[in-house]
Amino acid sequence: MNVKFRNVFFISICVLGMLLVLTSISMILYANQHSIPDGVHINQINVEHQSVSQILAQMKQLEAHWKTYTFTFVYENEASQQVTYTGEELGIHTNLSSIATSLLDLERGTIWNKFWTRLHMRHRTYDIHMDVDHATLQSKLTQHFSFIQNNEPTNAVRTITDYDTITYTPEKNVARIDFEQLNINVQKEIQMQLQQWQDFKQNGITMKLPMYVLEAGVTVHKLKNQGVSKKIGQFTTTFRSSAGRVHNIHSVAKTMDTMLLKPQEIFSYEEVIKSAEKKYGFKQASVIVNGKFVPGIGGGICQVSTTLYNAILRSGLEVVERRNHSVPIRYVPLGQDATFSRGNINFRFRNNTNHHLLIHTEISNQHVTVKLFGTEINENHSYIVSSKLTKVLPPPKKVVYNPKLPVGTEKVLQKGKSGFIVETKRITTENGKMIKEEIISTDTYPPTPMLVATKKNSTPEPRSQIAPKRNIIEDGVEGPIFYFQPDE
Repeated sequence: MNVKFRNVFFISICVLGMLLVLTSISMILYANQHSIPDGVHINQINVEHQSVSQILAQMKQLEAHWKTYTFTFVYENEASQQVTYTGEELGIHTNLSSIATSLLDLERGTIWNKFWTRLHMRHRTYDIHMDVDHATLQSKLTQHFSFIQNNEPTNAVRTITDYDTITYTPEKNVARIDFEQLNINVQKEIQMQLQQWQDFKQNGITMKLPMYVLEAGVTVHKLKNQGVSKKIGQFTTTFRSSAGRVHNIHSVAKTMDTMLLKPQEIFSYEEVIKSAEKKYGFKQASVIVNGKFVPGIGGGICQVSTTLYNAILRSGLEVVERRNHSVPIRYVPLGQDATFSRGNINFRFRNNTNHHLLIHTEISNQHVTVKLFGTEINENHSYIVSSKLTKVLPPPKKVVYNPKLPVGTEKVLQKGKSGFIVETKRITTENGKMIKEEIISTDTYPPTPMLVATKKNSTPEPRSQIAPKRNIIEDGVEGPIFYFQPDE
């Protein structure tokens, strides 16, 4: 190696060493600075070259300030209806400790760590996030303004007057605190204050509670849209005044009152009986078992179904299921009754109008009335119901043997009763002129046999083994029972 090359190499080594020394000194000086690096912003405020300790002190002061910062909430701008909470009471929480930790890293650790922390922090923006605990805020305001939050809306009510007109009691809506909007408003106010986080302008804020309307579920508008506009039919029957029967009729009528059927909905009397029995219970009154009146429970319930049946016939409604009693009853003409036997016979009809149908019942002076309110299928139509006896069924003679009677003599044990076949029609008229005639039903009321005892010379033939007849309880729910005097 010649002398010239050695000199050049030596000089290069010296220069490189000096550069390394200068670089190390510069890095040490840069890493040991106590100011904020270039271009650093906190909430849009430029804090470059400001003292780290000064910024940390400001942040500590800011956190303490927000704990005592007051939030006043006013209802309807009335000073008497307001409440104030501090940030600490509302569980305010911030990310100031996270920002402070980043700033503290500028002054702790090795030179190398401080250098790289400072280098990576350049031109960085830190956003201060400060939030109240929304669950705590909602809980406190709900408790304080309970007179608002506990106030429930009232539904509109439809009332049938004594004159069969329809009136409405309007619904009442109530105000509620809009907590979702309140949270937005609170957060917006906090962020506005944080724009001047180095220079606090005020120690609290006051805001009006945002409200929304909690509407009632049933409004007059909804009720009127159901089409229950006027009375479209009614029928009245008279009942006996025995205590058990009166109770049972009242129970079913009250259960059925205000029932509302949707268009094309099918009414089921069995469901009414279930509800009435559960709500009021049924009492002792005569029922019909196998064509005879016997002591039982629930007697009289078929008078309500019969009254309803006649009302729907005269309103042009569609009968889905109906059967006459096994014996004639007194309160309507033959062919115009509707019996009920749980699990055996039901009474059903369809609301075949295009609007809702309201059932309204009234009981007074031993009369039960069923009124139907809605909108007629055709307002020009009227309906006439008539029943005609088409055949009388003579009572059969049933003989029983009594060996104690003289030979050739008979003794009547039970008088027979005639039966009937009845045809019922519904006539539709329009402006007084008949436009339609339909047979609603052809009903048979079986005769009651005459029971005669006699003695015969020869030994009677053995009776055939016939399966016992299943008891079908009509016009009641239980029977026969024999611990009280029947009332029919």
